[in-house]
Amino acid sequence: MSYGIKAVNKDGVSLIDENSKQVHISKTGSVVPGTLGVDGTPNPFNTGPKAKGVLVPGEIGESLVFVRPRATSGSQTAATFCVHMGDTGKYWTSTTATVVGQSYILATPSGQVQIRPSITLSVQAGDVISGATSGASGTVIRSMTGNSSTYIHLRAASGDFTTGESLLKNGSSTGATIPTGTVGNPGLKVEGIYLPNHTTDYCPYEPATHTEDENFLVDTIGALVGSQSHWSSGNTNQGPRITDIQTTSTTGVYKLFLDGTWSSSLPAGTDSRGIARSVAIFAREFQSSYPSNHVLDYRFGVLDNDADESTGFGFEMRDANGKLTYSSNRINFQIEAITTGNADVVGDRDISGGNPFFAYEVNDPTNYQDYFALVASFGPSALCLEGSATSNTRGYWLYSTGFSFSPPGYRPYDNATAGYGLLISPSDNKSSRASGGIAHCAVAFAHWRDSPQLTGGSYFSETLNHLSPRDLIIGKFI
Repeated sequence: MSYGIKAVNKDGVSLIDENSKQVHISKTGSVVPGTLGVDGTPNPFNTGPKAKGVLVPGEIGESLVFVRPRATSGSQTAATFCVHMGDTGKYWTSTTATVVGQSYILATPSGQVQIRPSITLSVQAGDVISGATSGASGTVIRSMTGNSSTYIHLRAASGDFTTGESLLKNGSSTGATIPTGTVGNPGLKVEGIYLPNHTTDYCPYEPATHTEDENFLVDTIGALVGSQSHWSSGNTNQGPRITDIQTTSTTGVYKLFLDGTWSSSLPAGTDSRGIARSVAIFAREFQSSYPSNHVLDYRFGVLDNDADESTGFGFEMRDANGKLTYSSNRINFQIEAITTGNADVVGDRDISGGNPFFAYEVNDPTNYQDYFALVASFGPSALCLEGSATSNTRGYWLYSTGFSFSPPGYRPYDNATAGYGLLISPSDNKSSRASGGIAHCAVAFAHWRDSPQLTGGSYFSETLNHLSPRDLIIGKFI
């Protein structure tokens, strides 16, 4: 290299140079994994909250997903889960006409309805807002207080609110009304989750209807909002993208900066182009609840070398073109180990092909709670079906290549329970109780107690699987 600093290790491997990229963490949060099963008599174990989906910032397929179980109180216990990937659509709607020469637009995100309260109106997540005359309703997902006007973010909305009608909160009068000229159908503004399910006819599964942990300041940055129509009309850039998002003094309204300026005014109420986004869906083993007092921490990130720090402190290194190659302000993922194996169900339910499992024991068990795993396998990896001549209670099982975290203080992994229906017993063990281990294993995330009936008193087992090696990538953020 000709510029900057180059650091190599004792084996001559470059650690820092002009081509270095780092993990830029765009979103963090916590969620409790839920069930992906559906209601019905053939699915007796579908209990508890549905699996939650979290919107992943950035273009579909470009973000990395990191996860770790964490105890919110008491000691950490063993936990198993799997991650699926769906998608959703979002868009923004302008709230005022744009001004020629400016590079921003004021807008409200999809999933909101505007109201005008004659009194100060406060809502809490879970409140039901309904129309006194239309019967339209929706569930509030964000707590907020408004004065002269506000936007309330609704989920599971249905029906059309009518202009001027009074609004009820949990069945009681609020004094708030739908203002004139407002789009009154939040159902059109609500984005659901699409999860490809190729087993719908025989073993259906589904997540919660709407995304959780939305962050309007980051979720759609970089998104294309117009292409020959929508927000490209009247803009100097015929394919404008969102470069930054800021809050405003009006609840529910945001200031979106674009990589183009307005050459003519765009009227209020104009929708942006639809924005496709990935949704990470966190599911537990279908028959067992996730450990109490535990959450699953997630971090979404991308590999880049763009400068985005603004602290004014630390050490940065750039290449000849000014691109960031190293920054001490970045939170980076330090990989401790990459282990390769196969945790897919192969053969049949009696696992004649071997236990679908492989694991790694961390080097620093004292700080086990600091370890994250990079998700490299999403969605279902195996379908197992078993028929019977006399009953249909054997059914279908769906498996995913998921995770089993076994902290110090526990000897086994939880793969026997996680692999319900595989007849694996006992669980695989770590080398000692003091070790901290992380494993890839088969996680049964859905079961449908229904199957074809056969003659002759026989039954059969079959699996459809990916038959591909998996990578278990473990490390810490530093």
